[in-house]
Amino acid sequence: MHRRHSLAQTVTAWALALADGAAAESSGNFSPCLNESTTLNAPFENDCGAYSAAGLKHIELWFAKPRNQSWEPSRVASLLRQHGLTPVSACASGDSLGRQQGDIESHLQQEFEMCQALDIPRYIVFSSIGDKIEQDDYKVATGRFVKLAELAARYHVGIAFEFIARSALIGSLVTSLRVLREARQPNTGICLDTFHFFVAVSKFEDLDQHPSGRD
Repeated sequence: MHRRHSLAQTVTAWALALADGAAAESSGNFSPCLNESTTLNAPFENDCGAYSAAGLKHIELWFAKPRNQSWEPSRVASLLRQHGLTPVSACASGDSLGRQQGDIESHLQQEFEMCQALDIPRYIVFSSIGDKIEQDDYKVATGRFVKLAELAARYHVGIAFEFIARSALIGSLVTSLRVLREARQPNTGICLDTFHFFVAVSKFEDLDQHPSGRD
């Protein structure tokens, strides 16, 4: 019950703070930030300027944006400092857990190297929206999740798993927690996207299954 009330109070307080034009500060393990998918078609430098002007202090980087603009990590870091923005996470990979996915280790290695260069503590992984699945696909997903968590650990990066509401494989808080429990990796946790939480089958009672002390 405490976790359910805590989530509701935190989200409500943050929303009220933004409505009042105040900057939402991080508290504990919770860092409210804006994902760049919100302004996906805008240049990276425009994102930073707009987010800072809106009073935001934290950002979730969409690595494809600065990479597509051929920005080196040092330039990205300089712009973030200029606008007073702290990157608290980066995204994302949705092609790493399914049975049909190829070897994407080299891509993930580049992502984790970028996290390390920018001192970003966590990277987002999610389950793609795919076709019909089989029961042992969960075992396959868990095995792949272990491998990517171990790779991330080499770069001192944590993995935040985000469930996607319409994903046939892992589309709820319960199924994502199942993968985390079976993977048993110390550098993993949940990225709780409230949109995906509310539009699918997840419910507040499911939060009671979340292990205490984890991100």
